[in-house]
Amino acid sequence: VGGDLFEGIPLSRGRVGMAIGDVVGRGLAAAKMMAHLRPALRAYALEGEPPALVAQQMAHFVRTLDRDQMSTCVYAVLDPSTGELRCANAGHPPPLVLTGDGRADFLASKPGLPLGVTADYDYPEVRSTLAPGSTLLLYTDGLVEKRGEPLDAGLERLREVAASAPVESLDELCDRVRGALVREAPRDDVALLAVRMLAPDSGPLELELAAE
Repeated sequence: VGGDLFEGIPLSRGRVGMAIGDVVGRGLAAAKMMAHLRPALRAYALEGEPPALVAQQMAHFVRTLDRDQMSTCVYAVLDPSTGELRCANAGHPPPLVLTGDGRADFLASKPGLPLGVTADYDYPEVRSTLAPGSTLLLYTDGLVEKRGEPLDAGLERLREVAASAPVESLDELCDRVRGALVREAPRDDVALLAVRMLAPDSGPLELELAAE
């Protein structure tokens, strides 16, 4: 029982919304908060607002539920017709972008405050472009955190593993990443969300979810 959440949300004009989040803590309290956050996030996303505003609305919503509870979250909107990616980050580990030629780099962004810290906060929004063949990987901190080790070390390990992983199948990619980084029973929940831009002659978008 835990508080990880992930969503893939079809939006208007062929766009897709993607979210991954992690409620602080574990057990029933975290699971209960996650059960509130998931439908609220989907509802705000379906209104078609940009990621920064969705994050702001979610921050206000969390404050109405429990002033002692917080959650990190990334919400992004991808337009497969152009490859444009808009992303807002509420205190969550940065998304990883894998290019078709095997490079792996974290999406440059400045994380805002976790949801629940304050009801009034303007989240920064980052825009970038995913080229055909690129894969966006969203994940929770249970994948990269290791006791006694700085988070940067876990992030670098993720980048190296993802860059060397086979890219033909998103399921295979997620299995390879989880297998390399979570070799023992995880101390925290682990969730992965992978999205790939296909070549123009293959269709606009491939979306698969993998969670653990």
